Amino acid sequence: MIALGNIFLYKNRILQIRINGFLGFLFILFWGAYIYFVITQQENFTHFYPDLAIAILGGTSLLISTRYIRKDENLVRSLDRLR
Repeated sequence: MIALGNIFLYKNRILQIRINGFLGFLFILFWGAYIYFVITQQENFTHFYPDLAIAILGGTSLLISTRYIRKDENLVRSLDRLR
């Protein structure tokens, strides 16, 4: 829900970057908990896990969005210097 609301904060890019950092922290916690549960249950990776695929897709899109938000912020700041 936070990530969906983050889309509408396009005028405040610094806040978007901070929210993406928080969401990245939550992804790291998720991966840590997921690996812990897999190790403790001695489960093999022969099955396809849709939640794992969704988490990989979400983490990748989070990294890409943070990169382009920073790129846009740097572009806006560089144009402000020219005025």
